[in-house]
Amino acid sequence: MVSDLESRFRAHASRLLPERGRILVAVSGGMDSVVALHLLKVCFPESTLAIAHFDHGVRPDSAADATWVRALGDRLGIAVLSETAGPTSHTENAWRQARYAFLGRAADTWKADTIVTAHHADDQAETVLFRIARGAGTHGLRGIPERRGILVRPLLPFRRGDLHAYARARELAWREDSTNADPSHARNRIRHQLLPALEAASPGAVDRLLEISGHAAETEMYWRRQLRGLVREAVTARDGEGFTLAAGVLRGYHPRIRARVLRSLCGRLGSMPDAAGTRRAVRFIDGVRSGAVIPMAPGLRLERSFDRLLLTRDHAGPGSADSATIAIASTEPGAAEISLAGRRVRVRWTLETEPMSGEGAQFDPAGLTFPLELRGWRPGDQI
Repeated sequence: MVSDLESRFRAHASRLLPERGRILVAVSGGMDSVVALHLLKVCFPESTLAIAHFDHGVRPDSAADATWVRALGDRLGIAVLSETAGPTSHTENAWRQARYAFLGRAADTWKADTIVTAHHADDQAETVLFRIARGAGTHGLRGIPERRGILVRPLLPFRRGDLHAYARARELAWREDSTNADPSHARNRIRHQLLPALEAASPGAVDRLLEISGHAAETEMYWRRQLRGLVREAVTARDGEGFTLAAGVLRGYHPRIRARVLRSLCGRLGSMPDAAGTRRAVRFIDGVRSGAVIPMAPGLRLERSFDRLLLTRDHAGPGSADSATIAIASTEPGAAEISLAGRRVRVRWTLETEPMSGEGAQFDPAGLTFPLELRGWRPGDQI
């Protein structure tokens, strides 16, 4: 069992990792990341490894995890780069963003060729199920990508049970994260409640979710290839400000193909429409008068000019550099109006002790620096 997993890992990871690279391994101290580190050390002995550990600071024992990981690095003769989080919103998404930002900084500092995280097949199934529940399309149903830039996830084909059996057989030690059992986190409810119930109701459900991910990834790969020709057919000119499109060509496309073409071009201009913006643009292509304009995405506009459509940067419209902003000076309640993405929006802010319901966002005041600025998107902004 041990040698079998090592040989399968070596065969799979060899196409993802450089032969003699500098590999930065994200190690939380949990079983998954400890197994990933051990497999890399055993299967890629000619590579140079370093450990990256990020202490979110949200558990009383998280500092002990950091100490344990540093001791692991010392024992294995592997350098450890670590950092403790500053104030941040107490949400899974905020933690994830902070963690990946740290991994990027650590990779730059250590001059890593590759960053490895320990996401595995069960993580993939949980992600796909969560996205199904949220109504994701094929792009979202691909799940966790195997590669994104220099970040790779070589454990994605392997199940958690196989990794656990390997850790036991190799007598590896690891730390247990108490938050992994906290049902207040959506990921934990999916892992400990939904997936087991689904598997009990339909044995093999986890494998079917992984198949959905694979089919979605193949579909998206197909569409990326097809889009090149569709975009070339629709675009008649381009410059630094945007694209000129043949309205007749786009009208000949199925609405879903129109949506993919428009979203692809928006992406090239550094912005992306939401679902409502995409639907509005697809309808706009049919029968609007020359001179009509709509906001397409933050900082982008779509204009009809006779038989052409102009997708361009919107320097003077809502969300541009000269649009209004709302300054929130403190936690004192308040309200105001502002133009966002071409719409007049009324904004209200207040302190709440209970979880928020309805539209909006909720933040921990301790993690904010006042004054806050609320405004539309500007060129160069990223999320």
